Amino acid sequence: MSKSPGPSGVGMPPNAKVASPPPPPPNKTDPFSSSLDDLVDKFLSGPSVRTQQMIAPLLRPPPLIGDEPIQTLRTLVERRAWGDVLQVSNDLLRGMDSAYAATYNSLLFSGAAPSGSIKEETAEIMALHCHALIKLRRYTELGKEIEKWKFLHFNEGYRPEDESINWESIKWVPWSLYIIGSESLLYTTDDPNRGADALNALATRMDEESDDARWKLCTYRALANAFSRKREWRLAIQALEHMLPEIETAVKQETTTIITNTKALAMAYRVEVLSVQGRYLLHAGAVAEASYIFQVAQQDWDTVKANNTVDNNEANMAVAHAPAQLLANEGLLCFAYANYEQAIECFRKATDILRKYSVVPVYRSTDWIGPSVVGVAPHSTLLNECVNNLAICALYIGRMAEAVNVLETLVREDPTAFLTERVAFNLCTMYELGCDSTASALKKRVLQCISKRFFLHDVGPESFRIN
Repeated sequence: MSKSPGPSGVGMPPNAKVASPPPPPPNKTDPFSSSLDDLVDKFLSGPSVRTQQMIAPLLRPPPLIGDEPIQTLRTLVERRAWGDVLQVSNDLLRGMDSAYAATYNSLLFSGAAPSGSIKEETAEIMALHCHALIKLRRYTELGKEIEKWKFLHFNEGYRPEDESINWESIKWVPWSLYIIGSESLLYTTDDPNRGADALNALATRMDEESDDARWKLCTYRALANAFSRKREWRLAIQALEHMLPEIETAVKQETTTIITNTKALAMAYRVEVLSVQGRYLLHAGAVAEASYIFQVAQQDWDTVKANNTVDNNEANMAVAHAPAQLLANEGLLCFAYANYEQAIECFRKATDILRKYSVVPVYRSTDWIGPSVVGVAPHSTLLNECVNNLAICALYIGRMAEAVNVLETLVREDPTAFLTERVAFNLCTMYELGCDSTASALKKRVLQCISKRFFLHDVGPESFRIN
């Protein structure tokens, strides 16, 4: 029997693939004789939040609207159509008639510095191009792309006296491209420490060259991700610890927020960082320590609520997230102590809070090019984690039908937002546990067809456990 999946923040799902025989050819007595396309329509038309609200089922993604290439690119990012993102970004950076090609070439060959908004948009396209390569696991191409960025000399040791670089022409280059360049080393080199070393060097350089604390926080968050990728939990937690003293300063520099109470916003960001620290501790098996961190986050939030007006509106993502984040922390802790019923209740309450806000994926430039204080995930991401974890808890106490229904209902609501690698993997695992091999294989193929219909290029075939 296949190993059951673990919840987000506690354990990663197993990587082993389970061989499943292909479905038999359709015949008149076969209950699954309909075409896959019809079965996909039938699946997506089933019960969901949409049907509860008397909204038509989402059978296909809406058509692309708009003639601006940069806006098309952003929409494709929202849809996770990373193959198309790669193609469009490549055309924008290298196309003969592209307005961005000259700016891109000026970076590669140390040409004259461009002017106007074209600089920021070019940097954004470059960032999205690299993220697309990462999402598609095309690491060799990523390495070749980054090698062209000759302004990234800090990767081998920052040398401002290097005359081969026209430093004056690249002063406008945002720190985000330097961060991406460092992060790329996690995928493009065999040296396990090179990416982390580059990020550390970048943080040191920022101390001397930047007054914006948000960029430094972006760097430390990237560093934490680098260490967590290598499962070096102590170093990941330490990188997050460096973020905490900088949050208050960074909030004051965040000019895009409309919140009137900066104390509440700063505390919401602190809750986010502490929550990630606690989850790293759970990964490491340090349950008692994680419990302590989660308690600190809860006490801090209770204090700011008692002494300040907390403005829970859609514009303040971190503030809106905090109550749900704290409930999710409690749910993960309950799971770690095998208190699955209580965990389900926590995750359900968290989803109820998140349902008050829009969970439709919306492109936010700070998610990809910064600067951001912490990098709070969209509502849809946290909702996805909570529902996924709720389903796993139901599975652990033998409520297989409920577990499957919870995840299928989530997928039907919006495949673009919720059919992620983890959801696909866990749902396909449940199919294997609860169905015979023929029915399981067909259900998995239906799910795979949904991912193709909605152009979810970051969900690979391994997620569907189909050989």
